[in-house]
Amino acid sequence: MEFAGTRSGSPSKATRRALQNKECGLRSPSLGKVRHTEARKMSSIGSGGNSGGTGQKSGSSAANSGQSWPTRSNTVIANPVSRQDGRFLGRITVYTRAGSRLCNNVLKKLEDMDVPFSEINIDIHTERHEELCRLAENDVTPQVFFNERYLTGNEFFDAESSGDLDNLIDYARMSRAPTHAPAVLPSWDSQSFGGHPGGYSEDGEGDVDEIGLLAIDIRASNLVKDRTYRFRSYKKCLVGSELVTWIVMEKGFTRPQALEAGKTLVERHFLHHVCYDHGFKDEKLFYRLLDDEPTEALNTFDRCTVQPRPAKVLADVMRRQILSMYDLFLSPDGKSVDYEAMGESEEFHQYCKLSCELQRCDVISLEPKERMAFFINIYNVLVMHASTHFESPTTAWDRFKFFNSISYVIGGLEYSLSAIENGVLRANKRAPNQVHKPFAKSDPRAAICLQTVDPRVHFAIVCGAKSCPPIKVYSAEELDEQLDVAVASFLDDGGVAVDEGRHEIHLSRIFQWYQTDFADTKYELLKWIITYMPPGDTCRKLFNMIRTLNYRIVFQPYDWASNSSK
Repeated sequence: MEFAGTRSGSPSKATRRALQNKECGLRSPSLGKVRHTEARKMSSIGSGGNSGGTGQKSGSSAANSGQSWPTRSNTVIANPVSRQDGRFLGRITVYTRAGSRLCNNVLKKLEDMDVPFSEINIDIHTERHEELCRLAENDVTPQVFFNERYLTGNEFFDAESSGDLDNLIDYARMSRAPTHAPAVLPSWDSQSFGGHPGGYSEDGEGDVDEIGLLAIDIRASNLVKDRTYRFRSYKKCLVGSELVTWIVMEKGFTRPQALEAGKTLVERHFLHHVCYDHGFKDEKLFYRLLDDEPTEALNTFDRCTVQPRPAKVLADVMRRQILSMYDLFLSPDGKSVDYEAMGESEEFHQYCKLSCELQRCDVISLEPKERMAFFINIYNVLVMHASTHFESPTTAWDRFKFFNSISYVIGGLEYSLSAIENGVLRANKRAPNQVHKPFAKSDPRAAICLQTVDPRVHFAIVCGAKSCPPIKVYSAEELDEQLDVAVASFLDDGGVAVDEGRHEIHLSRIFQWYQTDFADTKYELLKWIITYMPPGDTCRKLFNMIRTLNYRIVFQPYDWASNSSK
């Protein structure tokens, strides 16, 4: 590709930190983020029963009641440990969310103090959200637990100023955690790798799909050849009837059994008809193995032969892994990414391994909201994946090539960025300045498209330019609320501006390119915008100007410069 180019330069601070973590044996965030090697000891030592202590929550209640923080003198201690020897009988647990500056400040402070602790990011470990609400009686983050006693982020720094923080650390150091303290994070997250039959385990292995081994044997046979039909050439394909005969001869199957094996190869996305017109048949029809499909998709560097996870499970696993990368390499406002550091990190390498599972993911089984959240997240991370490999496009022609050539194979079919945006998410509508729809009626990808356009999606997908909305991660369960917030945030952050003196309404160019997704007329477009505008001066000015009908719409310039932080 003409715009392609590798990134170079010395490792950034974030990169060095990621590499240091890897060398120290720290687990990646997707497997339960642990910020200090001693946390492994803490998790194993601190899982015992209660050996004393007051058994009361401190946190806000302690702060407001005037109750003193626990010290050695008012805590019953079994097997006391000196402060200097570094061992912990209890444990310190920090509940966080991705992208929170206060959470990151608390984690950094504990690291600087060389204190062992475990972090539970409830955006990644959603199953621990209910536990946080039960223990802290709210879901505000960060919440820092010293065994069963806890502080909010602001209380944490207040306790540091008053000297009470050292007392709480000593309490966790010298007394075992009671049973009602936060539970120990497993040594690896079964929900992230291998928790469901299929997929890759933590060591990169997985339950091999036996039909995948058959596909490997087929590829090594002499069945795959270049063939011709009605003066048209088909590269690297095989004949259905010949494959059935080969399976009978080589594997000892009956012919009906061999036919079923061929159907299974198609169902599991190892094989497909060259024109996607037929299922598998014992006839003279041409089929091609997925490995032989001509593609430069970024997730085909490795063959996926493990048992495929259900699409809903894989979508959740990938959402968590994406969150872990965003937590490390996305700016707090979500508008810039450290692509260089991300591309060299263990978290990104784990994500790339996961992305190979998309090759055989049955996305058609997803419900509409699940499908929408899934493809929003995939679009955004595909842009980031490409940005770690290639320089950002700088001309209109480069951008056209970028959005139409950067792709993933998903469920045996190739989806470019443009296909995801305009085909799937925009219900198969023409891209701006294009003549044809992304998918023809006969295209199997047309079955994946959403049935209607939700214009809010334009404030969720991020193409890697500075004028794009902030990057976020979306879930099917909270999709409506998350999209509402995304729209409101974009409008409030400069997506709309009003010049009362000139009677001008300045809108992001997104509203010009995709106006038909929002409304039929500009007046209806403004009415749509006003419903999502946060209360404030801009909202009031916009409302008054719309009411007078005396205005002119001006579309703002779009900054296509890269959102890279470097």
